[in-house]
Amino acid sequence: MIQDSNFQNNTAKNGGVFSASEESVIKCYNCVINENFALTSGVINVGQNGQFEFYASRIFNNYANNNPVSLIFITALDSVFDFTEIYGNKGLKKSEIVNEFGGNCSLLCFVNQNFISYSNLNFGSVILEVNSQSILQLISSSLIFQNNSHIYDESILVKAFVSSVVFKDSKISQINLTNTAIDVIASDASFENMVLDSIFSNITNDSIQFILVLLESKIAMNGSQYQNSDCLLLKSRTSVTTLSILSFVNITKTISLFEISANTAVNISQIITSQVSVTSTYLFKIQSSSQISLIDINIEGLNKTIFSIMKSNIPTIKNMTIKGCLEGIKVVSSTIENLTDSLFERNGNVDKRNGGGLQLIDSSVTIRNSKFINNSAQIGAGIYFSCFSLAL
Repeated sequence: MIQDSNFQNNTAKNGGVFSASEESVIKCYNCVINENFALTSGVINVGQNGQFEFYASRIFNNYANNNPVSLIFITALDSVFDFTEIYGNKGLKKSEIVNEFGGNCSLLCFVNQNFISYSNLNFGSVILEVNSQSILQLISSSLIFQNNSHIYDESILVKAFVSSVVFKDSKISQINLTNTAIDVIASDASFENMVLDSIFSNITNDSIQFILVLLESKIAMNGSQYQNSDCLLLKSRTSVTTLSILSFVNITKTISLFEISANTAVNISQIITSQVSVTSTYLFKIQSSSQISLIDINIEGLNKTIFSIMKSNIPTIKNMTIKGCLEGIKVVSSTIENLTDSLFERNGNVDKRNGGGLQLIDSSVTIRNSKFINNSAQIGAGIYFSCFSLAL
């Protein structure tokens, strides 16, 4: 156990401050870890069933060519950040390191000349120009952020490969995206009671998102808030997506909030929005997915189509309320098996050509115990049908 200690200006090839392997465990309480450097893992390198736990600590302004905080590699043990701040850490490209080591230092002035000389002779081939700049990388491992931990003033946060990452009861803020912040690849990720605040990007195309989920992963977001931001929150492909008890406040400019495709299961429930503006025509885009469940969703006053669903199967839409929006749901080449106990009110306008509540194209729907009130459109204000089958 390490307590009330500072670690600064340490330098290594792997693990600027610590290395944990062979079932070793490093526990730090109330520590300050800053301005350290390694080629890989600026703070701690973890492998072969090693583990770390940081409690009430601060980890900031650490540097590496790959993963300025940690690479966690092949371990069955959970590494933990608990009530810990992580900020200002940076991955450096080869050209930046060469510049720093060449006498024009601004970040790595603390690295001693012996290490610079040794690295120039021995490490040149392993310093990458296009590097892994995520502050943390997980490969067949597990990581937990919890108990009011706070990640801020970072860019690319976590890349998880065949791993598990859990964020709970904590905050991520002041993130300026240059690429996807959190990559979940063939992995499980969960966000429980999280605040995601001030997530921005100057890149305007739809290839940038806060979270990207791929390759039969599982993503679950529950009891969390996304606020004061302008980026697509989640893009999920060929995975399982569960979203519940989420609120969105003061979201501007983003393409949309969610884009989901080729998922084997999609469960969305208890969504609340306030002051949301998207540049696309839709808020949620779902395509080529199955087992979609939309329950207890209440959205008002958004001049967009709320759900755009294509080539998908939707067994359940229940207790959905959409008021004062451009359109409730647009469904193309899909099946809604049961739409029940829902309300579509004051959607659409006289300039909208088709559909205010629902628009169905080459699709089928069964509707029970639902209301379509005061919707507007040139054709089919409540429900617009084209090449469909309908059961009421």
